[in-house]
Amino acid sequence: MNKKYILGGVGVIIIIVLILVLKNGGNGGDGFKSATYRIEGEDVLLVNGSAEGFKYSEPKAKTDFNNDGKADVVFLIEKTSGISTYYLVAALKNDEGYWGTNGVLLGESAPEKIEFLDGKILAGGKTIEFVEGTLLEVKK
Repeated sequence: MNKKYILGGVGVIIIIVLILVLKNGGNGGDGFKSATYRIEGEDVLLVNGSAEGFKYSEPKAKTDFNNDGKADVVFLIEKTSGISTYYLVAALKNDEGYWGTNGVLLGESAPEKIEFLDGKILAGGKTIEFVEGTLLEVKK
C-alpha cells in the first residue's frame, strides 16, 4: 500500500517538473535554445542549445516579428559536423515557449552582429526577410 503512495507522489512530482520545464520553453529564460528548427530540409531539435551535429552560436538579437508584443529571437545555429557552417534562424515566442523557423545559410564564418533595418535582418552580408513564418534571403 505504501508503494502506491510513493509511486503516486513521484508521478505527481514528475508531472509538475514537466509542466514547469515546458512552460519555460525547456531552458528557463533561454527557451529558444530548446526548440525545433529546419536546417537543410531536416528538423533539428536543440536541447539546451545543442543537437547532434549542431549547436547554438552567438550573436543573437531580439525583435517582434509577428507584432504580438512578445520578444522573438534571431540567432545562429552552427553545423559542427563536416565543414563548420552557420545558419541564421528565428525563434518566435508564444504562450507555450518558442517556435523555430527555417535556417538561412550564412556560410563558414559567423557574422560579428545581427542587425534589423526596415523590417529586414542583416547578417553575414545577407539581407533576410521574415515572410509568413519563414526566413527568406533577399536576392539582390
